[in-house]
Parts: sequence; C-alpha cells; structure tokens
Amino acid sequence: MFFLLLLNMIIIVEISREKMKRKIILLVAIATGIFSSCSDDNDTDQEFTKAYVTLQGSDKIAVIDVDRAKLIAEVDVNFINTGDRPHYVVIDEIHRNWYVTLISSGYVCKFDLDTDELLDSIFMVANRR
Repeated sequence: MFFLLLLNMIIIVEISREKMKRKIILLVAIATGIFSSCSDDNDTDQEFTKAYVTLQGSDKIAVIDVDRAKLIAEVDVNFINTGDRPHYVVIDEIHRNWYVTLISSGYVCKFDLDTDELLDSIFMVANRR
C-alpha cells in the first residue's frame, strides 16, 4: 500500500456555541499532496492509488488514479454561487473518509474514501475576541 502525506502544519480552530456553551476543537491538517491506496469496486483483488487535487477555480476535487495517470472523477463542492474554493484535503484511511476545507464559504466537508460521496459538512466560524 502506498501512502504519502506531506504535512505542513496543523491549525487548531476553537469554536464556541453561545447556547450550548461547549467548545469544539477542530484539527485541520494542511497538506500539499495526499495519496491513498484504495480497492477498485469492480475488482476487489486489484488496488490502485488515488490522489485528490483541489481545483479552486472550478469548485471541484479531481480524483486521479495515480497508477494509470488517469482522471477517474471530479467531486463537485460548489455549495454557494460565489465560489467555495476547495483548498486542503486530508485522508483518514482508518475510518475510510477524506475531508476538504472550503476557504471562501467556511465549510469543512467529509466524504467517503471508497465512493467519494458527501457524508457530512459543518460550517466553521472563527471565534473572534
């Protein structure tokens, strides 16, 4: 299995909700390149390596089969009409998810690593003092 993660930094964002009075700490890993080994749905014996590349200008994530140097999918993350601008991708191979930050709209989205389907999203607001 091939796995490469060039990690630049970790940002800790503290969010507090007024009514709930609880704080949420979000770790957002900032990576310059992310690759993950995945099994092909059509042939479970064959594995391939996927790369997730953010396409800020088109509000999409390109999913590339690195072994064949072929684009296999484009994941649309356009939630608002003014541009969401996907910026950072982090892969969680243990839980089989990947996450992307959308710098213009303030969302962090969670996707299934095998199907690339959107599982959840959360709007993040910085706590300004």
